[in-house]
Amino acid sequence: MGAHGSKSKKGLKKKYTKSSLESLAKMTHFTPEQIETLYIHFKSISNSDSSDNKISVKEFEQALGLPSTAFTRRIFSAFDTDGSAEIEFDEFILGLSAMSPQATIEEKAQFCFGVYDIDGNGSIEKEELKQILTFSLSGNESVHLSEAQINAVVDSTFKQMDSDGNGGISFDEFLAAANKNPAILSCVNLKVDDIFNKNK
Repeated sequence: MGAHGSKSKKGLKKKYTKSSLESLAKMTHFTPEQIETLYIHFKSISNSDSSDNKISVKEFEQALGLPSTAFTRRIFSAFDTDGSAEIEFDEFILGLSAMSPQATIEEKAQFCFGVYDIDGNGSIEKEELKQILTFSLSGNESVHLSEAQINAVVDSTFKQMDSDGNGGISFDEFLAAANKNPAILSCVNLKVDDIFNKNK
């Protein structure tokens, strides 16, 4: 990373020492050098609206160029694992790692499951899936589904995924479906390399 690497070290908060960067690297699919680059990116996002080193929903939407929709807020919530309504650096790194091309199907499934499981009870119910489909389609002008069509998609999905027929999709059932059809994890595909290229 050359001169850019030395510059980024100066920008790191004291909290993020060499050893803490190495610890984060072990928990993710990033090298310590990549995490330094991501920290620069994090700071530019977190200080765009207010200088607090935490990413708000508004900053999250602006940084990713996403519309202010309920679906975007669900993705934000999957990053915000402590439920503070703000994304801290550790949460940012772990979320990006789950969305990176190097992430395993299980890691992507865990993140995506968190988006769909709105009440956080460990199971996706029909109403939650319906809400997520409605949220995701609300910003898509090229796809228009009626409520009856959305209900049909939900019923079909449950028929395929809810293998024990208990009316909820568990993480194991979701993961099994993802292994058969990785396309259902499209909500967690992000070109993280673009961030590194921008910061070179």
